[in-house]
Order: sequence, then structure tokens, then C-alpha cells
Amino acid sequence: LNLLNPSRFMAGARLHREYGGNRNKRTKTHMITSIIGAIIGGTFTGLLARAVLPGTQNIGWGKTIGLGVVANLIVGIFFGAIAGPITGIILGVAVGAGLLWFAIKQGWLTSTS
Repeated sequence: LNLLNPSRFMAGARLHREYGGNRNKRTKTHMITSIIGAIIGGTFTGLLARAVLPGTQNIGWGKTIGLGVVANLIVGIFFGAIAGPITGIILGVAVGAGLLWFAIKQGWLTSTS
């Protein structure tokens, strides 16, 4: 244990060591993969939320993906620390179905029951 090493206390030096000096490239790659993952996960969550809610919803792919992304975001913010992956999926579908039901009841979207 080298307590006198000044780089041990400097965040910049530590980040330089961990990322090999190419921090921006890895951060951008991580951001892009996170966005793609949110879109793919949101698509499945939105589709499952539409399947759970009875009746036919007159919304397109864009609104379905948006619904799923928002539902996953809500679940991730409030339950991310305590929910595992399966619980996160179930909660995401439940929140997505709840959001869809609320939007239909408010008249923002239409449904044929």
C-alpha cells in the first residue's frame, strides 16, 4: 500500500489509468449502446404492456416504443436499486400498461374495447 502516491488521490489520474487515456471514446460507446438498449427494451415492454391491457389500442410503433422507454425509465429510477432483471421487466410492463390505460382515460389516445 503506497499511501504517498499522489495519483492515488487524484481522480483524473485514476480515470486515465482505468480507461487507458481514451475516456471520451468509451463514454460515447457506452451512451450509444445504452440508447439502443433502451429502444429495444422499450419496444418489448411497450408491446407487452399493450398485450396486457384489454381491447385494441390505436397507437403506432413510435408511441409503443415511447411508452415502453418511459415505463422502463420510471421503473429504473424508482426501483433500479432493488429490482432484479425479471422483476424489472414485470414492473416495466405493469407501469407501461398503467401509463397506456391512463393516456386512454385522459383521451390522449384512443381505444376500441
